[in-house]
Amino acid sequence: MFINASKTNRRLSKQIMVNAVCAVLGMSVFATLPGVVAAQDMSGFYGGVTVGREIGKDAPKKQDEPFGAFAGYNFDMGTALVGAEFGYNVGRDEALERPMHLKGRVGLPVAGGLLYGTAGMARADAEAGGTAKGTVFGVGYDYLIGENIILGAEFLRSQYKDVGPADVDVESNSVSLRAGFRF
Repeated sequence: MFINASKTNRRLSKQIMVNAVCAVLGMSVFATLPGVVAAQDMSGFYGGVTVGREIGKDAPKKQDEPFGAFAGYNFDMGTALVGAEFGYNVGRDEALERPMHLKGRVGLPVAGGLLYGTAGMARADAEAGGTAKGTVFGVGYDYLIGENIILGAEFLRSQYKDVGPADVDVESNSVSLRAGFRF
């Protein structure tokens, strides 16, 4: 979990970002094919629950399944959606507990859903004591079933600086499944 800025960790981080960009481009190409259903209106308040797992070479062997809740609001800007979301997770790993994220979101309608990028602030309780603060960014896809039910998936990368008494940097990658309701 603790990063020593080794070449292997840098290569893994770059590979994860390349995979995420390829997935976004692939979904964008799919959305332009004939017969693809247009995205439904996903503006307004929404909230739900999430369950996921930390991934990557540095993911702890023993970790609680991170589950939590999220709530946010999307603004319809015509061809895109812009919004904000707050997320809270109950899970913990070897170094951090109860991470919270306050993120901005920008999304495009793709294949009947919302493909979005997100970035913002991260905060967690450090197991060694104190509070860890940092940044979070990622990509996700939310699909609206009917008028109100949201199903989705999200990849997030969190980076915390100067954690605990040893002032170490902590990075984590997580993948989660989301289920929610649009109000």
